Amino acid sequence: MERKPRKEQQKPAIPSILEFNRIPRRNNWPKIHFKKRFDFWEARSHAVPVAWNALERILELPSGEGDASAPTFPVRVGREGFGSGKHYWELELGREQDWALGVLRENAGCEARPIPSQDSWALRRSQGELFSSAGARGLGKLRWSGSALGVFLDLDWECLEFYDVETAELLERLGLSTTGNSQGMFFPFVSQGEGIRIRPVPIPVPLKGL
Repeated sequence: MERKPRKEQQKPAIPSILEFNRIPRRNNWPKIHFKKRFDFWEARSHAVPVAWNALERILELPSGEGDASAPTFPVRVGREGFGSGKHYWELELGREQDWALGVLRENAGCEARPIPSQDSWALRRSQGELFSSAGARGLGKLRWSGSALGVFLDLDWECLEFYDVETAELLERLGLSTTGNSQGMFFPFVSQGEGIRIRPVPIPVPLKGL
C-alpha cells in the first residue's frame, strides 16, 4: 500500500523590519514600561557622590556644521575620576536654558589645558534645542523639556546614558571610544550656571531575606 507523501509544514514567515514596526504592541506596553522603569532604577542603584573642582575649565564641543569652529563652554569638572565600573549621578538644571553636561576623559596633569571635543561625551542645550555629541561626531537634535537629568556612566559596557529623572525616559546613549587616550580617567562635568547643582539621589534600601 503506497503511502501518501506528507505535506511539508510551512514555516511562518518572519516579518521584515517595516512589517514588524506595523504590528500593534498594545499588549506589550506594560512590559515595555516596566523594562524602562527597571533600567532607570538599576542605573540609579549605582549612585555616587560628585563634588566639583574649584578651577574652571574650558570645554570644546563639535559644532556639526562642517568646518565651523567648535563652541566652547566654561565648565566645572568633578574632583574624582572613574576608570572602571558603573557610576550614576543627577543634576538639577533650574531655569537655565543653555547648558552642557556629561563626562570627559583625561590623564593626570592635564587639568590646566582646554578640553578637546574628542575627549568629551555630552548633552547640551542651546536656543531651546537639545543636542547630543560623541567625540567628533556631529550633533543631533532632541526634544526635552525636563528640569533634572540622570547621568549613567557604564564603563563595563563602555557607554554613557542620559535619563529624564521625572519620567525615567532614556534620552540618549553614547558609546565611549577607547582608542587613543585609553589610559585616561572619566570625570563628570557640567557647564557654569545659576541653579545648576547636584541632585541628591535616594539610595534604595536593599531587601532583607525573609
